[in-house]
Amino acid sequence: MRDDRIDFYKGMLMLGVIWGHSITCLLQDTPNEVGIHPIFRTYDMPFFMLISGYFLSFSMKKYSFVKLIENKITTIAFPTMFWSLVSSLFSSINGFYFLWAVFWSALIVCVINKVVTQKRWQILIYIFITFALHFQPYPLSNLPYLFPYFVIGYYGYEWLFGKKRKLLYVLPFFILGLCFWSVDYTIWISGADLSGGDISLVNAILFRTFIAISGMLVAKELFDILYKYLSESYPLVCSFFLDCGKETLALYILHAIVLGRIVSKIVSLTTNIFGNNMLVSNHLLLGYLIAPLLSLAIMIMMVWFVKWCKCHRYTENLFGFKI
Repeated sequence: MRDDRIDFYKGMLMLGVIWGHSITCLLQDTPNEVGIHPIFRTYDMPFFMLISGYFLSFSMKKYSFVKLIENKITTIAFPTMFWSLVSSLFSSINGFYFLWAVFWSALIVCVINKVVTQKRWQILIYIFITFALHFQPYPLSNLPYLFPYFVIGYYGYEWLFGKKRKLLYVLPFFILGLCFWSVDYTIWISGADLSGGDISLVNAILFRTFIAISGMLVAKELFDILYKYLSESYPLVCSFFLDCGKETLALYILHAIVLGRIVSKIVSLTTNIFGNNMLVSNHLLLGYLIAPLLSLAIMIMMVWFVKWCKCHRYTENLFGFKI
């Protein structure tokens, strides 16, 4: 049975992703970080990978190996390839690296678990794969960074996020980590290739792992509190985020196109008219008012669009389908 709380987690995570990307888009690649942005970027993608691994663990019990591979191809690979092609025609989108990371992680886990039956050997193989991924020069859809969280979600989600666990005690450690966080620690800047023996990269990997795990633990507990409050006091708002959580692939694809094609053009136009990007020097206005309102507007529009697509014969499979 699908747990509504997890769909709510995904909906809230999607808000954070769009909020963070909205800030980047509105800044027009200005090398400034708005205060709230690092909070999202330290844990959002690892949390999504954790949940993806968790869902795969249930699918493994329901479907055959062949059916699982078919489903991953038709629900992830096909729509990602299609929308990557579409987006490349009119905008410089990053190729939806996260979706490819989910696909390749799921494929690896399905194959290993098919070939190797004993759990301890499976885990040893995943440790070796994670280690090997950190000694190759190409990011492979950021697999070195994201693959371990997929495996943790597959094997350890219930242990890590058990309902009875009180996780807010991790909050001081997460806040402390944020105090020392720098954009230089991200995989986009520091990378993950350890073949050069760079000790500073080892420190960056360890630090971003620590802050990702502590951030996920804190976020999960806060999401639970918010879910309880919204479901009791504002059920329509809660239902909206549940809908978002059920359509994260479509929202992830569409928000990149909306921001890259429409919003960025508007920001460029206004910058040319006024001679400068006024938001660069107004971080509070940008990060805590404009970006969240823009993100919610985009999410509302996209959820409506996805629902419309699924009600029509020729558009119902644009964001994946099951054979």
